[in-house]
This record gives sequence, C-alpha cells and structure tokens, in this order.
Amino acid sequence: MSVGEKDSLPDAIRRTTFEIVRQNMTEKGCYIDSLPGTGLVTFLALVKEKGIRPKRAGGWYLYLLLGDRTGEIEAKAWDQPQEIAALFDRDDIVKVRGANCITSGRN
Repeated sequence: MSVGEKDSLPDAIRRTTFEIVRQNMTEKGCYIDSLPGTGLVTFLALVKEKGIRPKRAGGWYLYLLLGDRTGEIEAKAWDQPQEIAALFDRDDIVKVRGANCITSGRN
C-alpha cells in the first residue's frame, strides 16, 4: 500500500468511519493472552506491524501484528485487504472482531 492510498479516501468518509469505530470501542473485550484457541473473538489492540502480502495462489492479504499489555498475535484479513488497510495506520488502536484459529504456521 502506498502512502497516498489512505489519503485518497474523502475526509468525510474517513471522519465518519473514525467516529463509528470510536463509538464501538467502549469495551476492551479479551486480552490477547486470554483469547480462546478457536472461535469468534473481539478485542482492542495496538497495530505493531501492518503490510499487504502476496498469497501463494495469487492475490493479496493484509498481515497485522497486534499487541496489548499481555502479548502479541498475528492477524490476517483475506478479503478486501487494501480497503481494510486504508482504514487505520501502524501504531493505531483497533477493535478486532473475527475468527481465531491456531495454524500450523502456514499462510
């Protein structure tokens, strides 16, 4: 993702998205060290690393390293990675909602 991609979003949309996210970030949810091994999870975390990476079969995915005071966890967004990445920056606090699964270390 290039530096200017996030700037291409109209200010009104970016502000509206930020306000919606802020309103929904009232609860921490789980801490990373207490996340279940599988199932749906919701939690707040710091974006420590962020990047668009190639899939082995073609296409792209969003890679994130997320952290809180209890630890770190890798996260991947397979659908619409560029659009999702444009919503936040590295060092932002994000609310994460998704399926948690333990993998064998393969993407």
